[in-house]
Amino acid sequence: MKISALLLLTVAAAFSQTPPVHPAWNGDKVHEIRLRFSQPNYWETLTTNYAGPEGDTPYLEASIEWGQYKFSSVGVRFKGNSSYRGAFTKKKPFRIKLNEFVKGQKIEGIGAFNLSNLFMDASFVREPVYYEMAAALGLKTPRSNYAALYVNDEYIGLYVLGEVENSDFLKNYFGKGEDTGNLYKANIGGVFTYLGEDKAAYKEVWEKQTNEDADDWSDLIELCKIIDQTPSAELKAKLEPLMDIDSFLTAIALDNATLNLDSYVGMGQNFNVYRRPSDKKWVWLVWDPSLAFGAFGQGSNVQLATEYTQTGGIGGGAGGGGQFPPGGQVPPGGQVPPGGQIPGGGNAGGTAATRPLATKLWEIPEYKERYRQIYKHLVNNIFVPEKIIARMNTLRTMIRPYVEADTQKLSTLAAFDAAMTGGSATGQPGQGGGFGGGAAVITGLQPLVQNRVAWLKTQLDPQVFPAASLTASANAINFTPASLTQTVSLQYTGVNTPPSFSLSAATQSGTWLTPSITGGPLPGSFTVTAATAGLANGVHAGAITVYLAGAPAVTIPVTLTIGTLPVPAISAIGNAASYAATAIAPGQIVTLFGSDMGPATLSTLTSGVAVTFDGTPAQLIYVSAGQIGAIAPLSLAGKSQTSIQVSYGNQTSPAVTKTVAPTAPGLFTLNASGTGTGAIINQSGTVNGTSAPAPKGSIIAIYLTGAGVTNAAGTISAATTVTIGGQSAAIAYAGNAPGAVQGLYQVNATVPASVSSGAQPVAVTIGGVSSQSGVNVNVQ
Repeated sequence: MKISALLLLTVAAAFSQTPPVHPAWNGDKVHEIRLRFSQPNYWETLTTNYAGPEGDTPYLEASIEWGQYKFSSVGVRFKGNSSYRGAFTKKKPFRIKLNEFVKGQKIEGIGAFNLSNLFMDASFVREPVYYEMAAALGLKTPRSNYAALYVNDEYIGLYVLGEVENSDFLKNYFGKGEDTGNLYKANIGGVFTYLGEDKAAYKEVWEKQTNEDADDWSDLIELCKIIDQTPSAELKAKLEPLMDIDSFLTAIALDNATLNLDSYVGMGQNFNVYRRPSDKKWVWLVWDPSLAFGAFGQGSNVQLATEYTQTGGIGGGAGGGGQFPPGGQVPPGGQVPPGGQIPGGGNAGGTAATRPLATKLWEIPEYKERYRQIYKHLVNNIFVPEKIIARMNTLRTMIRPYVEADTQKLSTLAAFDAAMTGGSATGQPGQGGGFGGGAAVITGLQPLVQNRVAWLKTQLDPQVFPAASLTASANAINFTPASLTQTVSLQYTGVNTPPSFSLSAATQSGTWLTPSITGGPLPGSFTVTAATAGLANGVHAGAITVYLAGAPAVTIPVTLTIGTLPVPAISAIGNAASYAATAIAPGQIVTLFGSDMGPATLSTLTSGVAVTFDGTPAQLIYVSAGQIGAIAPLSLAGKSQTSIQVSYGNQTSPAVTKTVAPTAPGLFTLNASGTGTGAIINQSGTVNGTSAPAPKGSIIAIYLTGAGVTNAAGTISAATTVTIGGQSAAIAYAGNAPGAVQGLYQVNATVPASVSSGAQPVAVTIGGVSSQSGVNVNVQ
């Protein structure tokens, strides 16, 4: 029997308790929070505290002024993982605990607050809007608003002011007496796999948030065992008294629909589960959706499956190897992996991602149908593009003055302004030795939401919402002062009457690009005009995006070249990981240094720039006048040398000749220098470091470039060996890093049992060529 959307809402409401109105979240507002530290070295102390034992970060005492509330003693600490390490300015994420030093000190019954720094979210609205959607679905959801943070009278920036899921949260959402159960937070790998009866194994991938002193993990172990080990025929009878099934299904549907891949459906993390004391049922609590709406790697692809399966994650995305190096974190300088692409969260060895909870629930027909009904309710009633986009724009209008004044923000004001309609970049370029020095390009929220919902409808009910396609007559538009207009025709393919299209124009600077219309019926056409008035000589980048319900958007890159540009010059070409200016291997990620090679500031809009190897264009990661990240073409295979040129606008550099070799491995490192601790993930999913060494006998994932061509299965073709501490290490997998751009490779190796503890040299040899010296792995 199908369960109607009305019944679903009734069921959710029956288990809901509305939390009391709180001044922090009573209506849209930017709160002003002022922290004051008396310690002269407070920043260094906060940093040292953060680097302490995981899960036990000490608080530093400060005073706070927050409107009418003034406390002379509160606790402050840094929080987060990738959001902390990715903050290349002072804009670190914070947690404020009002009652850390003064017992009972709270604001309207709440003692702790999160300040999230909007890492990888140039729009500033992903987290609040996701939480509002979750609440509308009946999920237990943290509330959020905004805060302008001042530290010792210095404006640190605009933050998302969020509710902490702790005992206060449990009391407010479940009621008095219902706040004494066990609350667990999932880290990478917390996917309900049964790991045996030893709680130590679960502590590697879960965190206990309440009743820590009791240290009783038996209820979580029982839950994982039932989910992972129970035969399908017996599973429903065991799950019904154990789980609030709807909360689990609803959360998975929401993460899937909103392309929130830094979650259970992608990385296998960033959610909480709580065992309600009254009926002993587990409830899903959503958490940390800051990378929802496609901000996490492959989220730019709207065609991700609505049905969660064991192999291929939420839409054919490969699993394996954990997360992007290093562990979803971005090293100093804000660098991200090449192209910002992030592998799926799977098992060591590059095998397909497994999600026991999802796959087991789908084996029960009633639950699978219930999931589809929840999903349809979400898409038809809550994830409505017009409502979601309008809500995002309302929030963005309110916060824009604070974003403009935020000199510590982790993206530019131009990226904020373009975040709704055009791509936004995250991260900063790095020098050689970083993770390719690339910056992730995230699809504009408006086209992503519109196209995601339209595509989801074709999957949920293809008879009602047939798929459509849209094509344009131009793949790119290149203007010069002598030719400032171009006409583009549009064609529609679909079974229904062609709907009307709409379009928008975006430019990197100024408003020089104007389409003749904003939309119309299909088939149709429009004329694009460029204006040169007020523009300096150089190459100006832009884009025209055409939207059509039921079809992916079509984006046409546009360039306008004015004047005769300086001739580009290449001064050096090196391995993007090791920084070595040695031979180049096919498919290797390289960094080009020089002058006049692109725009003055870093851009991931690569229109107007081309890098060729013997005339073959290379895939570009980012461009700027002095530095370009590129991927050498695979067509270099079999060659002994290659001629490299850079073209920018109407000028082309002199050719630079480089030696070509089958392999030229270079290991990525955490400090982006090519030496020091490598970009290595421990088997537990943690980032290898002095505070998180790899146990002997465990598997580590090592990230590199320059491994040469791979075979059809994506594994490295050339003979590959690994040494750790001078000892040979067994290899479990060596090949493409799943889900990443071409050129990023992953080697999974076992730490030898007899190797010494501490920082040990690690080297990967491929095809007889060894990676650079000076790279270490920390061994327990």
